Amino acid sequence: MRAMNIKDRVNTIIEHQREVLRGEIEEFEEKLRGTMEYWGCGGPYNRQEEAIERRKKQLDELDDFAMQLNRAKKHETVRMWIFGCRSCGSITMVNRQPFDDWHECPVCRQMVHLNSLPSKEFEIVDTGETWQEQIKRAAEEGNSWQ
Repeated sequence: MRAMNIKDRVNTIIEHQREVLRGEIEEFEEKLRGTMEYWGCGGPYNRQEEAIERRKKQLDELDDFAMQLNRAKKHETVRMWIFGCRSCGSITMVNRQPFDDWHECPVCRQMVHLNSLPSKEFEIVDTGETWQEQIKRAAEEGNSWQ
């Protein structure tokens, strides 16, 4: 079996489900015509109409889900400000621009003068671990409320 990323697998499943639903809609439309000819508009006809509407609604939900999946980002863009300490030689990166001209070195505690501090944008791969951590925290907080 060849390797396939998760997005492609889910798209394959969505497409298969679409085909199944379209087939069921066609089948119910044929039954609907036969029911109308034999029984007229009534109980069975209404049930088959409702079944078709449910399938169409499921197709719409699948389309919405596929659109969400295609818009999902794999990377998170982060801006970092970088400065170095002359006394110990360490390089420090912070995710917020320091609000003052001076910043304390986290290694040697010397004050570093920040004139024209450069920044750079990085793309970090979103593995989903952040979401898992937030869910765990929410579960722990939820248990403490009870």
